[in-house]
Amino acid sequence: MQRGFSGCQGAFWLSVEDQSQACPRCESFATLSFDRFGRETYHLTFMLRRLPEFIEPLRLAGLGRSLQGRLPLERFRRLAESLHSSEGEADVDLEFGVDEQGRPRILGRVGARLEVICQRCLAPMVLETDLVVRLYLAAAEAPELDVPDGFDTLSVSDRPMLLADIVEDELILGLPLVAMHSRDECTARTEYSVGADKHAEKGENPFAVLAALKKDERC
Repeated sequence: MQRGFSGCQGAFWLSVEDQSQACPRCESFATLSFDRFGRETYHLTFMLRRLPEFIEPLRLAGLGRSLQGRLPLERFRRLAESLHSSEGEADVDLEFGVDEQGRPRILGRVGARLEVICQRCLAPMVLETDLVVRLYLAAAEAPELDVPDGFDTLSVSDRPMLLADIVEDELILGLPLVAMHSRDECTARTEYSVGADKHAEKGENPFAVLAALKKDERC
């Protein structure tokens, strides 16, 4: 069977079987990998730098692979519902491996500059996110894992899954319940503080008006 070498132009499948040989297209010596169907061979080094679209997390954990790169925010449609703009990219740095007990897991970080709407002044604001990723991989049919504190579980199967889905989930979980500017930056907060300071200087009781209204009603 003739095999095509497509890795030096980027590839979307990660390896099941690795072999070291020279890529016949770019003539560089690197690790090349067959996909799980055995149809193509990839230039693995280039592929990991570009970030694949689909991954097999359990296979990557067994091989001890890592992924570093960027994904455009416009690919995250669920996240976009909470954003004011989908411009920019997410930084991805993930290491796949196993713990001391041989349990597969993912460790790393995901970060992005997310533009959202301040819920106090309704103006756009930027959230600088730098999220720690700590996931144990659990087969869909396996019993629930007892994972250490600070870890979550990711349900996986033997089929490839979208890397973007994993990154998007982490970014969504990292969003604040209510996005707001800091006190120094939020115009709504500044106006409120100025008004409160004026009342404080005059020694006015904020409930004085309410008390007066109640007194008038009784009369």
